[in-house]
Amino acid sequence: MKHLYSCLLICNVLLGFAQSTDTANATELDDIILPVKKYPFISAKVEYGALSNSLSAIELLNFVSQDFLDNDEKEELLNSVPASLRFGYLRSFSAGYHEPGYNIFGAYKKGWGISVRNTYYNSARLNKDLLNLIFYGNKPYSGTTVNASNSRYETWYLLDTLLPLKITLSIHSGHDHSYYGVKKASIYTDPQGAYLDMDLDYKTRDKDGEAHPMAGIGASVGAAIDLPIKEKGSLNIAISDFGVMYWNKGSVLNADSAFRFEGVYFSNIFDLNDSIRDNASDDYTSAFYYGESKGYYRLMPFNLSATYTHRVEKNTWLREVFIGANYRYLAGYFPQLRGGARIKTAHKQQLTAVATVGGYTWAGLDVGYDFQIGRDWKFALAIHNINGLVIPVMSGGAFGTISVQYRL
Repeated sequence: MKHLYSCLLICNVLLGFAQSTDTANATELDDIILPVKKYPFISAKVEYGALSNSLSAIELLNFVSQDFLDNDEKEELLNSVPASLRFGYLRSFSAGYHEPGYNIFGAYKKGWGISVRNTYYNSARLNKDLLNLIFYGNKPYSGTTVNASNSRYETWYLLDTLLPLKITLSIHSGHDHSYYGVKKASIYTDPQGAYLDMDLDYKTRDKDGEAHPMAGIGASVGAAIDLPIKEKGSLNIAISDFGVMYWNKGSVLNADSAFRFEGVYFSNIFDLNDSIRDNASDDYTSAFYYGESKGYYRLMPFNLSATYTHRVEKNTWLREVFIGANYRYLAGYFPQLRGGARIKTAHKQQLTAVATVGGYTWAGLDVGYDFQIGRDWKFALAIHNINGLVIPVMSGGAFGTISVQYRL
């Protein structure tokens, strides 16, 4: 058996903010690597990027990487956002060993494999009024009601072990997690700052913001089925990462109340200084935060897809065309429709082009290229929403994938 080769992969796509897979679009071009048969192989994959409905790649980079935004940057960002800001970020690295199944002398030899994946998700749907409230506090909105309803923010940081049996079983070790779901939130500030009228219905689930080796544990399953349709067509239905995660000793808050709070000068609800009396400060804090520390469960960010593929006649440059739909259980992710084609460009090389509508962007173009070098090496490169990368000031961001296989 040949010696094992280790490879360092660098994904240098221009993107990123504080979360894929995804990202939420991470699985759309996963199948562009040509299948390896009979021989075992090792694989590695890097995924990195960010997608948004309204921010460009440059704005996404500033939004995530900077701890402080000046007023000009805040105004520029808010001017780019319609009714709400939706974004998804994925940073992932995986490596695995696989022995594919194959037929030999009329019998089928079952395959097996194991993969390890380290993944960080960050996704959000943030109401524009909530963004204004976060950036400027409530002082500029005295005498008016700020409506921050229908907002959600969630992060996941996981280490996964994937065992592809008849179905894919994944064991998850959680490092960190946070969830903020605002169903309803209206805040009225008296013009003189004498009182606040609030109507709140929201939930939070939050670890301490620090990465731990074992902050949570979970399990999920994945499965796929191919249904032949006539002679040249097939329908693939797949689900992945469908399961639950248990997080140990997190801060849990369920708020549903309407009230008026008086006794403190509310020029800025995010700036309570030492001049406030201790008892008033305690009342104010308890009005916003009356949770407790305990374990909680969260549904995993699963992916559900359906794709119809039509194979074209052999010995032509066009190998197949396909249409499909994809949904990822992440904050702000809309069901996505996509259609594309795989084109043979040379011996053991192919180009994949996919037009998309939905997801985190309004519309975009994904491009993938996979090729084989010699007998042993296979590579796949993909950029999702390449239009957001080619024109960095265009909204949408971008997302990149690099995959490699080495036959043993």
